[in-house]
Amino acid sequence: MIAIGNPTLIVQKFTPALLSEDESELSAWNQHHLDEFASRYLLDFLKFDLALNFNFTIVRPYITYSSQRVAFGIWETQQVIARMLDRRPIFIGNELANTVTSLTHSSDVAKAILGLLNNSRAYGKTIQIASPEEITWGDVYSIAAEALGVPLEISPISTQIICLN
Repeated sequence: MIAIGNPTLIVQKFTPALLSEDESELSAWNQHHLDEFASRYLLDFLKFDLALNFNFTIVRPYITYSSQRVAFGIWETQQVIARMLDRRPIFIGNELANTVTSLTHSSDVAKAILGLLNNSRAYGKTIQIASPEEITWGDVYSIAAEALGVPLEISPISTQIICLN
C-alpha cells in the first residue's frame, strides 16, 4: 500500500506519551495536519501493535505542480490567478516572497510511486520526494504572471498580519 503524506508534518522524535488537544505543538496545526498525524498513527498501529503483515510505504511529495495546477504557498491557486488576471495586487508576506522552496512536477511523483508499488525494499519506509532545484516564492508568482501575460503587482505585507486573519 502507498500512503500519500504531507511533508510539512515531520515528527522529530517518537514519544510514547499520548498527545492531547491542548498540546502547544498541536494547537498550531490545522485539521489537515491532525488528520495526517492520525493516519500515520493508524498505519503504525496496524503494522506493529496488531502484528499484521501490513506492508505500506509513505510517500511525502513536496510541493507539486502540473499544467493543471500550480501551488502558491498559502493561497488558493484560483484566487491568485483571478487576482492576476484582474490586475489586482497579490498580498505576499515579506518573508515568504524571498523564501526558497522547490517545486516537483506531478509526473515525477507518479513515476516514483509506480516504482514503489509492490517494492518490498520500500515497505515501512517514508520516502520524501522533492526537486533539487531551488526557487523563491516571489519567482513562482513572477513566472505565473509572465505565463498569463499580465504584470505582477505584489503588495508586501507582514506575515504576522496574514497569519492573524
